[in-house]
Amino acid sequence: MLMGFLGCLGAVNEVRCLLGLYFTCLLLILIAQITAGILIYFQRDAVSQSAFQLYAQLFTASNSLNDSVDHSLNDSLNDSVDYSVNDSVDHSVNDCE
Repeated sequence: MLMGFLGCLGAVNEVRCLLGLYFTCLLLILIAQITAGILIYFQRDAVSQSAFQLYAQLFTASNSLNDSVDHSLNDSLNDSVDYSVNDSVDHSVNDCE
């Protein structure tokens, strides 16, 4: 957000210093992305294994959380719902005639 503001402000007011700062920051971000891409490419086996382990841990944690939430929800629903028939309500359909 700050980068966009610097670029916009530098372009509108034609301030060379801000435009130079904007260009330098964009160049540093581009170099960082290229470096990260190269490192990930050459370490793809380690990254793949690490990502798989992270996914497995998250999946296990998510399943245990879902199980506990389902169990708690089922317990609370079973405790709060009254399934008894209310005899005071007349269920006849022919009352409208």
